[in-house]
Amino acid sequence: MFKNKIILSVINDQKYETKILTRSNDNFILDDQEYQATHLFWNGLYYNTVQVRPEKIKTKSNHGIGRAVAGGIIAGAPGAVVGAVTASKTSTVQKPLTTTLRDPQNAILELKNVQTDELKQLTLSFMTENGFYKFEKKIGLQHENY
Repeated sequence: MFKNKIILSVINDQKYETKILTRSNDNFILDDQEYQATHLFWNGLYYNTVQVRPEKIKTKSNHGIGRAVAGGIIAGAPGAVVGAVTASKTSTVQKPLTTTLRDPQNAILELKNVQTDELKQLTLSFMTENGFYKFEKKIGLQHENY
């Protein structure tokens, strides 16, 4: 039933409309008019990685009390001072939290009216590259960058 139909998300005056493009031999029917697909323009998706939380370094110090007591027993007051000063520190690095934002770029499908030779451009929205490539295959055109 829907084998020859392509459902499009068309952007018209900042609003989305759903249009159905029906294949008719080598041409397409849209709004009761017959068109030939002439060009398909698309620049792909833009990806931007955003840092949500910065890298964090946590330093934990072990108390030098035990080392001071041990140093004091072994070497007296100077040993206690050296033992306290040499208490160990442990640092852990918490990696930054990032996310990738996807900015879909619109595609433009150019159609030529078979009866009047009038050109019509449809601005199409695709959320994924896979969805666009499936459309490209169905329409039978290789996209061009614009």
